[in-house]
Amino acid sequence: MKTFLVVVPLALVVFPSLAETPPPPAPPAANATPAPTVAKHHRLTYVLPKNPGPYTRVDGDAGSRGASIHEPEIFVLAPKHTGLTTAAQPSLFWYQTGPTKTPSHFTVTERHAPTIKTPKILLQVRAEGTDRGGFHHQSLAKYNAVLKPGVIYTWSISLRRNSNSPSQDIIASGTIERVAPDAQLTAAATHTDAMSKASICAGKGIWYDALEAIGNEIDVTPNNKEIRRERAILLDQESLVVAAAADRK
Repeated sequence: MKTFLVVVPLALVVFPSLAETPPPPAPPAANATPAPTVAKHHRLTYVLPKNPGPYTRVDGDAGSRGASIHEPEIFVLAPKHTGLTTAAQPSLFWYQTGPTKTPSHFTVTERHAPTIKTPKILLQVRAEGTDRGGFHHQSLAKYNAVLKPGVIYTWSISLRRNSNSPSQDIIASGTIERVAPDAQLTAAATHTDAMSKASICAGKGIWYDALEAIGNEIDVTPNNKEIRRERAILLDQESLVVAAAADRK
């Protein structure tokens, strides 16, 4: 934060006894929307939503499949519990420790809802191997896939090494639920400052919206180390230490 030196000319100083009392501020309108709190661009704090539920994230550890498997590890950038979004078509992010020639599958499946008897696949996208590790993401809007409010979805990234042997798959997965935004989150959605938007969302327990706000900003300014450090702070809070360490390099 910059420090400014304010110089007040002595000729302009008015002693309290001679100063006019300023009029009291006007009361807010009855139906006014509360202004979102603009957080400082430091130390994002993720506040757990109410009743976050059980641990649902699975990390894709290639080493657990045997030392002979030379594949990268995959970590979905999801909280340990079911993470929240206010978006109908969010982007979902993951981190991969290295390149691979193995095809991958990105899958979103209905997991649980009172009206769902048989879970069904919302989206499945197959991709050939990638020549780079690092951060990746997939947009649901690209495939016109829409999350229903109140439905919990499992989303996953899998490397399918052998279609006849699923036990050799490397799978990372997390869960997501779409919720209705309150007035503050609605206002935050139009905020032009990515870090302020991310801070508001993280502070209200909306993990995926906070992460996407930061991810979009990094796409625009990939060499901005400050923004990457902020994402690392967020990731550390849900024990995504490998991805967080990559952002600090």
